[in-house]
Amino acid sequence: MSELLGVDSKSGEDGVNITGMTPINVNIEATTVNSLGYGNVVKIMEPEITGPTGSKMEIWAYSPLDTKWFNIAKKGWGTLDLAYNKKASGSYPDNPVPVYIFADTVGEYTVTFRAVDTITGEVVATETITVNVVVFDVT
Repeated sequence: MSELLGVDSKSGEDGVNITGMTPINVNIEATTVNSLGYGNVVKIMEPEITGPTGSKMEIWAYSPLDTKWFNIAKKGWGTLDLAYNKKASGSYPDNPVPVYIFADTVGEYTVTFRAVDTITGEVVATETITVNVVVFDVT
C-alpha cells in the first residue's frame, strides 16, 4: 500500500490529484532492435530509490488501458514488449507516459530502473536518474 497516498492503485483518470504538478514524460522503446523488436517481453521492475534518511518517494503513472493509476515504485511497470506493443505500455516514442513523483522529504533522490527479460530473467537495461525534490505548495 502507498505510504504517501494510502492506496495501491486508484481508479479513474482523476483518481490522483496532480493539480499544478509537472510530470516527467517517459518514453519506453527498444534500443536493440532484432527482426521484430527486442524479441522478448520485458518488465520494468520496482526501482531502487535512495534519498534523505527516513524519506519516502513514490512514482505514479496513469494507465489508460486499465483506467487506473499505479505506484511504479511498488508495482514496477507492467509486462511490456518495448518495441511493438504500445497498447500494453501506453508508451511509444511518439506517445510519452506522464509520470508523477510524490515525496515526503525535500532533497536529492537517486532512482535506478531495471528492465528484466521475463523469459530469461536477464537485466536487459538499467537507467539511474537523480531527482531533486523541492517544496510544492498546493494552496
